[in-house]
Amino acid sequence: MYPDYSGGLGNCSEEVYPITTGATGILLDSSASAAISAGDVVRLVYLPKGFQVTHVTANVSTAAGQALTADVGLVYVDGVDDSAFPQSATAYFSALAFNSAARTEMTSAREVKKLPKAAYLVLTFAGTTLASAMKAQFIVRGIQR
Repeated sequence: MYPDYSGGLGNCSEEVYPITTGATGILLDSSASAAISAGDVVRLVYLPKGFQVTHVTANVSTAAGQALTADVGLVYVDGVDDSAFPQSATAYFSALAFNSAARTEMTSAREVKKLPKAAYLVLTFAGTTLASAMKAQFIVRGIQR
């Protein structure tokens, strides 16, 4: 006997979200007035309730001139954790390097589950204050159920 997976594929999506800084390390297309530095959290994308993140790819095309890393994870919009699917700063990447150009697949083996409520995909930066241009793209794949 085989399981019945005839429930349909849902709404599959794949979107690209860029993050770019100018020559002084300030995030472009944002309200930021200072360079990215350790401890800064950038909301990359809003994820609606019921969304299942199936994969995240990071593509650093212009490397940062300094040792800069970021954890990539999710936090709930309302700020309240959910024990069935806890928010985590490292849900998809831990210490993703931005100081070398590379395409990196997510490093987490987190279970693919529907989000119980709306969340943000966030980058939490570590390392030194950025004082150079940097360009990266995050490709987020998932299913809306």
